[in-house]
Amino acid sequence: MAYEFSCQECYKLQPQKSVVIEMKDRKTKHTSPSFELQLNDSILPNSDKAVHVGIQRSKTGKETIENNVYNNITKARRTAYSLMSEGFHGNNGLDPITYIHILKTYNILTLTYRLEIIVPDKTNLEEIVKFHKRIIKQILYLPQSTPDVVQYVISRLIPIDRSILEYWHLYTIYFY
Repeated sequence: MAYEFSCQECYKLQPQKSVVIEMKDRKTKHTSPSFELQLNDSILPNSDKAVHVGIQRSKTGKETIENNVYNNITKARRTAYSLMSEGFHGNNGLDPITYIHILKTYNILTLTYRLEIIVPDKTNLEEIVKFHKRIIKQILYLPQSTPDVVQYVISRLIPIDRSILEYWHLYTIYFY
């Protein structure tokens, strides 16, 4: 059915990117009996994970959320490290106002990528918040024991969990 639709709409399905993920049932936690799907006379392979539009899908929703949150934190950390050569570090780097602007422009967007679609649960949201607090304190040269309110007042940023939830509520109101 998908192959015929792709022929009608004049686009090509890529067989090396097309896989089958057997999703687990939410209530019974079991996978459905396996069967073979075909695409243009070739059998699609079964897989545990697949990437679609930048979102890594897994067999369960919980695994999908955990993988994407972990990947976002890793990418945000790598983004911060790649900006170190541009003065995103130490006393001899840029001023804190420029730091915060760079943080908003690059790091926060990387950290919250696709979280409006995959809403993280409490534990994953806490991991994102912990990373965000730690990087703000490092940028502003504050000790890790500094109260969280101080970093938000100095940087004029809102907590990232509030911005994610606010964006998610606006997103759901707009589309529903």
